[in-house]
Amino acid sequence: MSEPVGNLGRTCARWMATHADELKDVIPLPDHTWKWSETDLTRSQFSYLRRYGLIEQVGEQEWRTTNKCIQAIGNYGRIPQDEIGMYVDYDRSWFDTPADGRPQFDSNCSKETFDAEQANLDSYR
Repeated sequence: MSEPVGNLGRTCARWMATHADELKDVIPLPDHTWKWSETDLTRSQFSYLRRYGLIEQVGEQEWRTTNKCIQAIGNYGRIPQDEIGMYVDYDRSWFDTPADGRPQFDSNCSKETFDAEQANLDSYR
């Protein structure tokens, strides 16, 4: 088996080795917060990752993948780390939201991207 990651133990290491190939495509990247309902993680996967501290709660219903999780998937699944992780759809970090709560265009994004996102946000009013 690959080199150990932190204090995961044998049981978790075996679980990660078994599930790494499917986790690599559904685990959100560590630099984004996410909601379980917006991922393709199964309830079982989510519970297991939470129990072993491989994801951490950062809000009432928001989570963040730990770097330890990405490292474990890579090491135990023998998967290059740049092939692990996905972006979560609801991440709106490219918007600047002023005090009035209305998103404003970030000039680093294309006009088409902004228009599509604005239409999506307007549909919630």
